[in-house]
Amino acid sequence: MKESVFPDIDGAFTWYIATKDGLRGLRAAIQCGAVLSEDIVDELYGMTLGEWQDYLRRQTVKHGVLATLALFAACEGGCCCA
Repeated sequence: MKESVFPDIDGAFTWYIATKDGLRGLRAAIQCGAVLSEDIVDELYGMTLGEWQDYLRRQTVKHGVLATLALFAACEGGCCCA
């Protein structure tokens, strides 16, 4: 039997929680000197508090949309591959 290429619902939920925690911990990681990708450093460097809050709000909304799409993919994958 071929394994499904779609995530299951539990996998999508686990991804959502882990990556949302990562997004929320991003500011603390920067303040602690964590090594981040150059793209993230370039995007965030020099932001004011207001810019950071706006960035975090936009990324949180985007993250919710991606999580919804992952759930749709998990459900569709379960229907098509069952």
